[in-house]
Amino acid sequence: MVPYLGYLVGSGTTAVISGLGGIMLSVFLLMMGVTMVVGFGSKKIETILRRATEMIKMVGSWMMMFAGIGLLIYLTQPQLISSVL
Repeated sequence: MVPYLGYLVGSGTTAVISGLGGIMLSVFLLMMGVTMVVGFGSKKIETILRRATEMIKMVGSWMMMFAGIGLLIYLTQPQLISSVL
């Protein structure tokens, strides 16, 4: 996500607004979809999500660690990132 935001910042204000708007819309639709499925669905879907909670937490924590590493590299080594882009 950090390289994506870096790319957007380099592309101009309109790109930043539309890119961040797209991210917000996709996350909103995902969360609304999950909420609707659980709300309208049967107990079976709720049970599946409850069983998957630990895996979701684990994957989310790994994703946050890699995002942190990417952000650290992006903020401390901008020349490295600019050479890749």
